[in-house]
Amino acid sequence: MMNRSLVLILCIAISGALHAQNTRSAKAVYTVQQELTNAGPEVTRRQYQEFDKRGNVIVEITFHADSSIRKKETWSYDRKDREVSHSEYRNDTILLQRTVTTYDRFDDKEQVIVFDGSGGVIEFTRLTYGPFGKKESETTVDGSGKLLRKITYAYDARGAMIRKSTYDDQNRLIAERTWSYTY
Repeated sequence: MMNRSLVLILCIAISGALHAQNTRSAKAVYTVQQELTNAGPEVTRRQYQEFDKRGNVIVEITFHADSSIRKKETWSYDRKDREVSHSEYRNDTILLQRTVTTYDRFDDKEQVIVFDGSGGVIEFTRLTYGPFGKKESETTVDGSGKLLRKITYAYDARGAMIRKSTYDDQNRLIAERTWSYTY
């Protein structure tokens, strides 16, 4: 018999106080995915998601088949609904990494820092923008400041992207994509 996936989604809307990490919590969803096999239905994935009142995911938990927690992720957002923090945990308690994102005064993503579970920097990405708010570059370095990759962007006089160039850790061009437009 051919395997089929059957996804059961149980939506549980909770209007009161969900005692979770974020007091803005407004809704939770528990998903169970089953595969139909010759032996009958077999659960292949269980997942729980919690959302704030604005619809942002704030907690996502993935379970093993025995219902123990395999992975937990949490997110936080600023008042403008921009993601400012994302944490990944093994099981429920062991922090694997945390990503912190900051924005400039024009609401553009300015830097992304990835920390390991001990708080050490894994990588740091700085984004730069031109005078008209177009992204000019993304430069990523490791915790010691060594270049990991760099991406540059070029635009035509009308502001349409015409080139995206990607460089490796030796600052060698490894990929380039170009666009042309007819106006």
